[in-house]
Amino acid sequence: MIKFFRHTRQRLIKKNRFSKYLLYAIGEIILVVIGILIALQINNWNENRKTSNSEITYLNALKTEFDQNQKKLQAVTKSNEENLKYARALSSLMGSEPTATSVREIRRLVLGVINAEVQYRPNNGVINEIINSGKLEIFKDDSLRFMISSWEGFLTEVKFQEQEEVNVSRQNMFALVFEKTNVKNMLHGFNDNMFLLPKSKLKSEEFKLLQSLAFENALSRFIASSYYMNIVYDSIYKFQEELIETIKVNKNN
Repeated sequence: MIKFFRHTRQRLIKKNRFSKYLLYAIGEIILVVIGILIALQINNWNENRKTSNSEITYLNALKTEFDQNQKKLQAVTKSNEENLKYARALSSLMGSEPTATSVREIRRLVLGVINAEVQYRPNNGVINEIINSGKLEIFKDDSLRFMISSWEGFLTEVKFQEQEEVNVSRQNMFALVFEKTNVKNMLHGFNDNMFLLPKSKLKSEEFKLLQSLAFENALSRFIASSYYMNIVYDSIYKFQEELIETIKVNKNN
């Protein structure tokens, strides 16, 4: 087509037909512009298609990641609730006389409180890749982009409550348990002596633990921290649930 215009232009110049030459020159320019616009449109279409495909890929990966995170969070929450249950039962025995319970029961409750450390460690591979590689902009939904960028803030709150509150109070109880009780005998009776420890011949003072104000204070702090831990876990569970629903909506759009 361009070759046709060139030949036509040369023929009109030779015949001194300037007005028609100008018309054909304008036509040639328009043709070139149209060609460029079509090429740009095709390129934009290809880029949009690639971006859309990339968005779907990441939406699928995000949903898989956070489905797994919900299961992890449910397990951690259950563990925290178990710790809280044992702690409250032990708290009800504080200040009691030796005849109110048995050494075996005290050991069972103490181990129930301090045995399991609660830590929510979600899978972050996909969401970190999105943020660190600058792919956040491929998502068309503003609310989804905001939720993804807010994720780190939620994790910071969870880690603070776990590390600075629950696990600190747990470590304080550990120290007092080691001071007042015979840990070897405690472990000897744990889960059918799974550690294969012989019974200790040294004196054990579990009942003194029930008369310790320091232990009661540490136990009370642990109960309060674990209670608030459940509130934080519930908050992040709802956030993840909302994120998953938002991902589903965007997948179907």
